[in-house]
Amino acid sequence: MAALLLTALLFLFLTSMSNRGRVQEEDKEGPLVQVEQGLLRGLRGLSVREKEFLAFLGIPYAKPPTGELRFKAPRPPEPWNGTFEATEEGSSCPQIGLMSQKKEGDENCLFLNVFTNKLPEDPNDLKAVMVWIHGGAFVAGSATSVMFGPDHLLTEDIVFVSINYRLGILGISNTSIYLWKATVCMYVRTRVQSGPL
Repeated sequence: MAALLLTALLFLFLTSMSNRGRVQEEDKEGPLVQVEQGLLRGLRGLSVREKEFLAFLGIPYAKPPTGELRFKAPRPPEPWNGTFEATEEGSSCPQIGLMSQKKEGDENCLFLNVFTNKLPEDPNDLKAVMVWIHGGAFVAGSATSVMFGPDHLLTEDIVFVSINYRLGILGISNTSIYLWKATVCMYVRTRVQSGPL
């Protein structure tokens, strides 16, 4: 009986995941937005209710925390030349994979994803912003939209932001957690509020 119940639950989980929102691969001319570091090109997607949404993926919110910056507070990202293709999620931070039990991720992992159902026509037309910080006890997890996409929330006129953060020994100590939170909050506030998102 337990095996039958487990099989049924697994089937329900997998079918619900296959019906999640999806990004339209054929859209080569995605939406463009200007942010402080430069121009971003995103993607168009369809929610579970077949409503279009816009996704800007893998946006760096800090310089790569490698080398001399490994155990330092995050530094603002550098501007980029040309258009940043915000069409793929950034790498997850180093961790042991839940299923594979092998090392996954990369130290260059301070990325965020931004989703909204439409860009405002008036820059003064501010939207509610929801910032999602993944769980994992500071040793596992990521901001991937494959598992935790915002498609159910995008039926409302909001901006949804998901973030990666450093994990494990490379991550947040008790003394720096407030500094990290302040860095992320200031980035989201200045970029989302000042830009067209």
